[in-house]
Amino acid sequence: MTTEWITEVLKSIKTNKMKTITTIIATIISLTSLAQCSLRLDETDDFTGETKKVTNDVLIGKGVGNVYAALGRINETEALYIDHTSDLGCVSSSAYIIIKWTDGTTTTLEHVGDIDCGDDVTFLTLIDRNKHNKSVEKIRINYSEYYDDIIVKTPDFLINGFNCIK
Repeated sequence: MTTEWITEVLKSIKTNKMKTITTIIATIISLTSLAQCSLRLDETDDFTGETKKVTNDVLIGKGVGNVYAALGRINETEALYIDHTSDLGCVSSSAYIIIKWTDGTTTTLEHVGDIDCGDDVTFLTLIDRNKHNKSVEKIRINYSEYYDDIIVKTPDFLINGFNCIK
């Protein structure tokens, strides 16, 4: 046995360990992304073939209160649901959110659901994966009485959500 041979064997062992560690890390990342992809609704109508999917709520950030988001899809129509834990007033057709993307652009989305002045209101808007499949920096939520600027802690929640409701 030469020292060159021993060196080659040690390099081979080191390379195999690195491959194993890399495989383990990739598996953990894959499992983590699958865990983030849990659906509270996933059904297909036996008669019409209509597909309905809605992700579980994800805590996306904080302002005056916590903000949770979920994405849903009925056939090809996609929607964003926003829940805010503080009372900002009623959610009505005049309610809107402004999303500031990490690329610096903004998008305004209007509420399309029913008027809701209860204690636990949900903002609902239509969303398009072709335009809105990007990372989010901030969100301004504007209801009938107040607005709240949210610093988003989960910038890829839309990207992850769109992948879940494919």
